[in-house]
Amino acid sequence: MGGGTCHDSDPYTESSLHSNRGGSTSEDDGLKARPRVWEAAHGISQLGSHLARVNDWADDTLGHGYAPQVRFGAIAAGEVVQNSKISAEARWIRQHYNDALAIEMEAAGVAQAGHLNGAPVAIIRGISDRADGTKSSTKDRNWQPRAAANAAAFATRLAVELVGEQEQIAMSQADRAHTADRLNKHVSNTAHNSTVGIMAGSVKESGVYLNADPKVTSPVDLVAELDGFREHLKRHHVEGVLDDDTHREALAELGFARRAAKEKTPESSKRATMALKRLRGLIAEFPELVARLAPLVVAAGDLS
Repeated sequence: MGGGTCHDSDPYTESSLHSNRGGSTSEDDGLKARPRVWEAAHGISQLGSHLARVNDWADDTLGHGYAPQVRFGAIAAGEVVQNSKISAEARWIRQHYNDALAIEMEAAGVAQAGHLNGAPVAIIRGISDRADGTKSSTKDRNWQPRAAANAAAFATRLAVELVGEQEQIAMSQADRAHTADRLNKHVSNTAHNSTVGIMAGSVKESGVYLNADPKVTSPVDLVAELDGFREHLKRHHVEGVLDDDTHREALAELGFARRAAKEKTPESSKRATMALKRLRGLIAEFPELVARLAPLVVAAGDLS
């Protein structure tokens, strides 16, 4: 069971990403249980939300002329094909899973397998009927191909974006061994609006890093500055200052901000600013990185 859905403007076609809820809600007609379910990885769900906002992932080979929508919520999975609003099973679902956006039969097994093996899982479903007694073979022949095409298009685009992010991380890790050999002979000095003096008998391949406010006047400039900031993250990671987990999460937030900045809209400016603020929280223990990021957060807000 779990969270995000894609559908055409007609409510019959939807698909979903996995999410996690728990607890219950007390209403006038009794207690509605919401059992805990398998949770999607944060990075996958955030990337799915980004793709939903971009809304350029749909495959219109069927010629409908409009883009499917994306929704996020819970999926109920079981061994029953549900096609009634008044059956005992329908009442049971309303009682225990009343926030579910979809009902299907396979996702729970897939999610459990991923959970047991430590693999992140995202469930994307294409919904072809309302599960309300109106399902029929004739309608299935029309709606099931459309639902499947929507789900496949979103899943494919999500996979491509995930692979791209993983490749960036892998490239950073591959450079680590090559750069590490140079660090023993490398002297790095960082100045924050101050004077740096180096006193040594012999210094080879040294570098002085000066922190200056970036010149950002457009989304293109901001994207370039964010690319430059990635190199500073990489250097801290290679030097062992930034641990693997923090580096990975920082790259993810930086990627969200970069994609939002490229969209060049007031709303994307807000998303870029929020991503950079989350990034600032991740690197709060590293003054040099915080100082370099601060003007980029301001610049992202100024582009709105």
